[in-house]
Amino acid sequence: MFSKLMQIVKWSIIILVIMSVGYGGTFFFEKASFLTISYKEKDELIKTIWTIQATVVTFGIALLALIVGSNREKRYGINVLEFYFVKIRPIFNRYEVIILLISLVFLNYFFVAFNYLFGTLFIFFISICCVIDILFKILTLVRMDEKGLRNIENFILQRCVEYIQKEENK
Repeated sequence: MFSKLMQIVKWSIIILVIMSVGYGGTFFFEKASFLTISYKEKDELIKTIWTIQATVVTFGIALLALIVGSNREKRYGINVLEFYFVKIRPIFNRYEVIILLISLVFLNYFFVAFNYLFGTLFIFFISICCVIDILFKILTLVRMDEKGLRNIENFILQRCVEYIQKEENK
């Protein structure tokens, strides 16, 4: 029950921060004198950025599903896919990143509808960073070099040490 509440709080804070930064930055960006773009061009630019964001997010999710979805490889008894996308992710696991990416496309609609260029660019930047992170994790998973094996070994050793310390403290 507590973890569900923490998930709701985490997602609420993330959405609130993203919307606040995008909304607040828009007013700063609008007052800047260096922006020499007409209203019609700005409107077209915002819609183009939103379209590119939706395309990149869809591409990232599809690539993740195609390359990683069929991977059932195990190293040292640990599913490599689960290790890279669930166990060692400090903030978001694979499913949460997908939900975040899809929700960012819908959140960006708010900025597109009100014609806020900074908010659109901010959410686009976050989406691109998430997709790049996914692509790096996919490459790491596909390559599985010595560093990847050491990461799995260290993870197993760390869990063993934690379990032994927990048993000793009983």
